Amino acid sequence: MEGRDRYQRCSSRSKGSSSSDPDPREQIKDCCRKLVAFMCTQVGVGAMVFGYTLIGAVIFMNIEEKVEKDEKLERQLNDTRLNVSLRLFKVALRYNIWDPEAFSNQSDEILLGYQLVIISKLNLLLYRPKDVVVKIFRKGYDPQDNWTFPTALMFSLSIITMIGYGNMVPRTPYGRLATVIYALFGIPLYILYFMNVGDALAGVFRWVYHWIYECSTESPETDHTKKIIVPSTACLWVLVVYVLTGAIMFGAWEQWDFLDSIYFCVTSLCKLGFGDLVPGSSIDASNHANQTKLVINFIYIAFGLALVAMCYNLMREEVREKVKEVREDTAQCLEDTRLRLVAIVNMWRGNDTLRGLILESLNNQVAFFSDVRRYRMLGGQICPYPIRLCNVPGFEGRANDVVCCSPLQNTETPGVVMFFGGDVQDFTENMKSHRDNINYVKWNLENTARLLQLKFLSSFIIVVRPSRMEYKTFSCYENFVPVTKCGSPEHTPMHHSLLHLEKLICNISERLQGMTDSDLHAAMEISEKAIVVENDMAVAADGISEKDQINGEACFDKTLVEKLPNLELKVIGFSKGCIVLNQFLYEFHYFKTLKSDDGTLAKIISRIRDMYWLDGGHSGGKNTWITSRPLLETLTGLDIKIHVHVTPYQIEDDRRPWIKKEEKSFSDTLKRQGANIDRTVHFENINASLLQHFDVIKVF
Repeated sequence: MEGRDRYQRCSSRSKGSSSSDPDPREQIKDCCRKLVAFMCTQVGVGAMVFGYTLIGAVIFMNIEEKVEKDEKLERQLNDTRLNVSLRLFKVALRYNIWDPEAFSNQSDEILLGYQLVIISKLNLLLYRPKDVVVKIFRKGYDPQDNWTFPTALMFSLSIITMIGYGNMVPRTPYGRLATVIYALFGIPLYILYFMNVGDALAGVFRWVYHWIYECSTESPETDHTKKIIVPSTACLWVLVVYVLTGAIMFGAWEQWDFLDSIYFCVTSLCKLGFGDLVPGSSIDASNHANQTKLVINFIYIAFGLALVAMCYNLMREEVREKVKEVREDTAQCLEDTRLRLVAIVNMWRGNDTLRGLILESLNNQVAFFSDVRRYRMLGGQICPYPIRLCNVPGFEGRANDVVCCSPLQNTETPGVVMFFGGDVQDFTENMKSHRDNINYVKWNLENTARLLQLKFLSSFIIVVRPSRMEYKTFSCYENFVPVTKCGSPEHTPMHHSLLHLEKLICNISERLQGMTDSDLHAAMEISEKAIVVENDMAVAADGISEKDQINGEACFDKTLVEKLPNLELKVIGFSKGCIVLNQFLYEFHYFKTLKSDDGTLAKIISRIRDMYWLDGGHSGGKNTWITSRPLLETLTGLDIKIHVHVTPYQIEDDRRPWIKKEEKSFSDTLKRQGANIDRTVHFENINASLLQHFDVIKVF
């Protein structure tokens, strides 16, 4: 037993010592894995391509070495022939007429010397093939055939890039076999390089373009939520500048005219390679400066092909986005058409006046969609237009512009929906004046108010415009929450945002009560011009009985308007507008913790029945969603129903991972505390986009 224990202790010590020593095989495997991983990066692939090209140049130079010696002998014979011809010409000029005997002697001497030189050269070629000997003695020297390192480098590049100029060709069987094998491995390697370097350069160019764009707009803060698409014109300008640079360079070095230089650059970058114009075709191998220029030509073509890959990558991305936008617009158009047809069919069934108008318009070949508006003008107020109220005062000198809509259904106790929008959303004329925001003009404040009318048929709709639109883009709700220059929140325990909300509602009520019918209609005409897309607004009458529809001249019932300060509230925040709801949570907690006796504050809190967070997000680095447990406990203690609606555009954005974490913490904490909350993720199986982000207003 003692011996066995001693053996086990020894064996355990041996195992422990062996485990601490590094295994050479594992080290080799680890090094190999790291090497393979590095070679799969952009730097690794680029290094492999250039290394492969250099190796190819060395291989072809060594294989064609024998032919190179033949070319040297060929050059010597060529020089000898020229020298003999020149000497005979001089002798003929001097002795041909005046001294025939001297002419004969001198000519015989020159030809005898040439004969001795030829015999000595033939001795060197005694065992060479007949075709090689014939070639050497019959073909003149062409400097293109000189296999120097730069020319071999260009030959290797033309193989793997599939340009194939044809000016340099292997002359030995081994050289031709090496060319086939070299191409089989080099072409796939170049394709991998083409794809990787294209992606890398595209990323760099995209960043540079975005930086220039931000500088041109004088924006101090980058909008990380906006996807950057480089236009095709920028890519084309890059290629044009690169081709012109090459044309100037080749024209100076190769003595080509400008058109020939452009022709060579374009055919090379397009990988056509006719071979009629090739750099180095007139370069002497002994001229080292010109050989250096040939290496620079190699770098120009290699980098130019990488630029072509970059532009292809960027232009493909733009085409995909354009196709996606066309597909979405087409789907939206078809859906709008379907909804309008449904609304018209429903109204056709129950209204003789409208049926007559439609038949008349069809008989006169007039588009009958516009007759819905004619019907409204005759007294059937299907969907009253919203009205703008500018500079409505609130708490202690604060003021906001608002857009108001009356309820579509008559009821004795309507509600009030307060909506706070996100970046970009503004009055139509302001959005149209911005080069980017015009693309989203259908989400202006009036259109948004009409959408909310359809969702909350028996409620007043109040869309609050931010107090400031920084650079006509960034919504700044500084009347409700302290913000940075571009609207990112800096929450405080008390900013009197709830009191400002209460004052706004009271003053909106007073403003509406003081407006005459003519004032209301004048305000509606302004909003009617601001409506950009009818959307599915015409379907408002669908599902509403005839007695519940608002008929008559005035769209706001003065009796109901008077009740505005006492009606139940639904508060909705979309995108950056959610920061206003977050500030409300801070003030809820402040009020409950201090047990304030402020009756106005207690009244406004008791009136809030629902709070909607619609895809919250902003350009700041935190506080997109409230994660403080005490604040959420206070919210849970209030009789408020919480609605969370999100899309992948915000919660799956890899550039802002904190949004997903904060939203999960917000929803999970409220659920654990027993809050009345529902959470919905929209468009889960659809690629994230800004249009999808806006569409949450329609589908929530």
